[in-house]
This record gives sequence, C-alpha cells and structure tokens, in this order.
Amino acid sequence: MNGMHHNNTPLLSICIPTWNRAEFLEKSLISIYNQINTIPFGEIELYISDNCSDDSTSEVVDKYIQLGIPITYNRNECNLGAAKNFLQCMRWASGKYILLLGDDDILKAGAINTILSKLRENDYGMIHIHRHPSLKENQIEYRNVEDFFKQVSFWITFVSANIFRKEIVKTIEAEKYINTHLLQVPFFIESSLSKEKNLLLNDDLMIEGLDNKKNGGYNFYQVFVKNYLDIWKEFLDKNFISNKSYEYIKEDIFFNFIVEHNYRLLFLHSHIMSEDTNYIGHRDGLKIAGAKEILNEYYGDCMYYKLSKWHYVIFWYRNKKDSVKKILKSLLSR
Repeated sequence: MNGMHHNNTPLLSICIPTWNRAEFLEKSLISIYNQINTIPFGEIELYISDNCSDDSTSEVVDKYIQLGIPITYNRNECNLGAAKNFLQCMRWASGKYILLLGDDDILKAGAINTILSKLRENDYGMIHIHRHPSLKENQIEYRNVEDFFKQVSFWITFVSANIFRKEIVKTIEAEKYINTHLLQVPFFIESSLSKEKNLLLNDDLMIEGLDNKKNGGYNFYQVFVKNYLDIWKEFLDKNFISNKSYEYIKEDIFFNFIVEHNYRLLFLHSHIMSEDTNYIGHRDGLKIAGAKEILNEYYGDCMYYKLSKWHYVIFWYRNKKDSVKKILKSLLSR
C-alpha cells in the first residue's frame, strides 16, 4: 500500500476498483491530476484497488503518485471478482461520502469541485450524477425519496453515478449480494433512505463507459430482471417504498432497458455468449439462459409485457428506417 488516511475525515472518498484497464485508468488519473490543485487539502482521498491486473496498471498508478496525487494503492494477490473489489473499496474508505468510480469513467474538468460544493452545502442521503435529457433543471433536490427513486430509476445500477454515505456501509449484509452483479444497489437505496434530502445533478460531469463494449459476461435476465427487482422487493417488503413506486420502477426498466435487450438478444439473437463462459476476462456478450421463464415470472401478469412483442416491430422498423436513410444518402451523394 502507498499513502495513508488523513487525520481528519475527508468529505469524499474517490475509490477506483480496477482490472486490466491501464489505458482508461490513466485517462481518469490525468483528469484528476488536472483538478487536484484546486481542491482544499484533506477534502478528498483517493484509493485504487487493483484486482490483480497483468497489464501496466501498477506503473500507471505509480506515475501519478510520483506526480503528487495522494493515492492509496492496493493490489490484490488474486482477482477477487468485481463485487468483492467494490466492497473492499467501500470498507477502506474513510470519507463521509463515497464515489465508486468505474475505471473507464472519467470525471470532467471541474467535476470534483462541483461535487464537493454540493456535499459542503447540505447533508444528503445520496447525490446522483447523470444527464437526464427529459429534465430542464441542472439540479433537483428531492425531499420525497420515492420521487427521487422514480427519476433515477435503473440508473441506480450505474456505479459511478451515485455518491453515497460511508456510514451505511456497515448496515448492509453485503455478502448476500456478492453474486448479483448489483452489489452497489442496496447501498445506494439505503443511503437515499437515510436522510431527508437527495440531490440529482442533471449535468455532464462525467465521460461514461469508454470501454463499455466489455461490460457483459453475465446473464442479462438474471441480473436486470430477477436480481434487480428482488432487491427493490426487499425494500418494498420492509415498507421503505410503496407498491406504486415498485411497480413504476419495474415498468420503467422494462420499457427503457429490457425491451431493447429483448429485441437484440431474443429477436435478433445477437451479442449472446456461451453459458459456460467464465465471467472474469470474458465480457463481450451476454448470457440468456432462462430468459423467458424469468420474464414470465416477473412480468407475466403485466399487460404491457403481453403486448411487448409489438415493440420488437418498432425496433425493427427503426433500424430498417435508418438503413434505408443511409442507402438513400449514399445514392444521392454519388
């Protein structure tokens, strides 16, 4: 390990779990390096947890430590899997708030100061950072947590978009979520419920997913239908959210995320990987075993699910329409 905790509690712990993405990690560290001199000393801490990379990750991190970024660097002796590496970051952090920053996501110039200014101003349960084009306001403060959840919806699964409270880490029985691929979600929900106010920053503070083609390797329906809805159902069963909110969240992910994947995976049969492929190091594709059974279990009673095959037609038409446009454009340009 390099570096150490400050004596005073930092306001924000930026923790980067990483594995074999030295090229993207360096871009992230360049951006942090360019912002670090404008940040009051001790307000942030940086932790990089390297999941036993066999590329140049350690050399990249050392380069930026030498340049003066106060990084604590940990290299695991073996690959723990993504979820256990996330959890290691959460447990290490000593800040009041934690940002788990994906190793292919980059905080744009000024982003860290913008985030810190919001954390100084108020005592939030969570801050969600993501551009929601349907909203006009640059920021919205929510006193009704269910309105916050409805707006954030399935973007609560995006690790880098959510800044949450360190104090709730010890309240979650983390081990039960290790194999869900959504370890972070109960932490984010619990953190949002912990205070009267939550904040949505509807701003382009981040460049997201530079390496997003390699974000697969799991069973899409197991993760984004069963595991995702089971987590929300836990909070429904504890009366922390209403059935109306649960049904909204369930319907929203269906129309704005699942249907598109149904079209690609079940209709076009593209981007599918073999069921026996090991997750670590093989993420260019998705598994679909039990897809229809899972969909029927969770959505079988919903009329919108029964009619959803019409959405395949809509997606097909959109794609064909784009192809026709390209052909016409090509012909006209000759």
